[in-house]
Amino acid sequence: MKEWGPHKALRALDAPHHRGIVMHNRQTTQTIPCISRTVIGQSGHSLLQEFMPDDEELDSVSSKQKVLNWTPLVWLNSLSHHTGFSTSVDFNKSKVMQDWTAWNCQQLGLPIPHLKTFSHHACTCRRFAIDEFGDHLHCCTQHAGATTGAHEHILTAVQQLFTTAGYKTNRKHVPHSRGLKKADLVVKDFLLSCIRDLIIDVSLRHEFHVA
Repeated sequence: MKEWGPHKALRALDAPHHRGIVMHNRQTTQTIPCISRTVIGQSGHSLLQEFMPDDEELDSVSSKQKVLNWTPLVWLNSLSHHTGFSTSVDFNKSKVMQDWTAWNCQQLGLPIPHLKTFSHHACTCRRFAIDEFGDHLHCCTQHAGATTGAHEHILTAVQQLFTTAGYKTNRKHVPHSRGLKKADLVVKDFLLSCIRDLIIDVSLRHEFHVA
């Protein structure tokens, strides 16, 4: 596919609109250093950089520093063509098609067809209008119920990582953080940076979270 003429020609072109260009940049492979070397107090510093279980030295030259390559859309390789995002138990072909259409349009930066009917209608929050790209529906607290399932799915995956590693976790009785913030998960006796228990909060952010 990489060497196919039409494919190479299309990849050489940018999206025909600004939103598509922005979305494309967000979807390309990102290279992330395994260990942060940012000085304490500066943006990007991580408590993990001194406690990473790795044989890499903090003062190693850049050519020997390990990196992680992350491609946001690579998870699509694990899905079959008929898999959708519907939470219904019974297979609903029209709903699955609607799910995929909406998702693909969002990734390409295109208007979502079945939202055009409601475009510019006032949202129930009474602060914004519904847009044809679905940005406000993703961010509005009045529609938070639609993302509850995704939040719980991510939280469960994070919890399983810790339990598999042998740590005790709890989601029902989670203490507040030092900043008195409510959280989702507590990991017992994790001992990170002289802190005994690790408190985790999971948040979902839309591509354009200020919409």
